[in-house]
Amino acid sequence: MYGAAYSAPPPPAPGRPVQVMVGALAVFAAAAMTLAETVFEILIFQSFSELDSTGELGTSMQPWLIITIVLNMLVTIGLGLAALLTVRRQPVGRILIWSVGGLCAALRLCCLSGIGMFGAINAAVGSAASDSDMSISQLAPGWEIAGSAIFGVLALAGVTVAMIVVGLRPVGAWFRAARPAAPAAPAQPYRPYGY
Repeated sequence: MYGAAYSAPPPPAPGRPVQVMVGALAVFAAAAMTLAETVFEILIFQSFSELDSTGELGTSMQPWLIITIVLNMLVTIGLGLAALLTVRRQPVGRILIWSVGGLCAALRLCCLSGIGMFGAINAAVGSAASDSDMSISQLAPGWEIAGSAIFGVLALAGVTVAMIVVGLRPVGAWFRAARPAAPAAPAQPYRPYGY
């Protein structure tokens, strides 16, 4: 043989840990639950607006609804992008899961504690029910309120699981592992033809 032999191939990269896929699936589930919660909040607003005789409360809550929809869409897009980048072994995916996931957790906690759209509508429904002879279930169906709360809790649980699982040691080791390098070229070129 002419020239130096090729070096040994690099060892294969470690396989993808199960925690990466669990985290990505939890992020996708949290994004889906966020969308479902948004749909239920729109349904609650629509039911409440239909029964609001003056229209003042419905008009005053429209900015809350718009802010909620925009923030939930941004969170959903961010979570989907984070999950895709994480599965593709891009370290920025983990950073996005922690940052957008933290924003999602904060939004879910605000909505469930009564600060966000869900809380604003529930407070308005409660005050409208106390001012009139109607019950809360007549102003907004209970299944809409319960659905929004359930999907909000599931989104919070999913994003919390994803943020914890993606921070585990095997996932960090998988991201730090070097990608296999191309085989090195021979040290000396081959002799030209004809010799």
